[in-house]
Amino acid sequence: MADLEAARARRREQRERLEQARRQAAQAEQELQYREGELAAAEEERTRAETEQRQAEERVTDLSRRLREAEREQQRSREAARQAQERARDLGREVRQARRRAGDAAAQVRELRACGPDRPR
Repeated sequence: MADLEAARARRREQRERLEQARRQAAQAEQELQYREGELAAAEEERTRAETEQRQAEERVTDLSRRLREAEREQQRSREAARQAQERARDLGREVRQARRRAGDAAAQVRELRACGPDRPR
């Protein structure tokens, strides 16, 4: 009878240990799932951060390109303004020379009229 009681006690202990091992396994499985969820979230965050970084680098590249284009356009505009200013100076000089020649021609005409035989009397 004592052997039967001892055998029952061993089986009860084995069941309790088995039940405890199952609870620990279930708890470890939950912990594993939780950690896998954290890992997936961290991977998603890393991917998002890499995407944002790549987009930021693309924006920097685009802005740098636009800046270089704007600087070239500014240089072209300055050169065009300089050339227009030179042309305006040249035209001003030509206008002054033309006025001077016109004035000289008018003076010559007046002189010729003053001295000429066709002068009205």
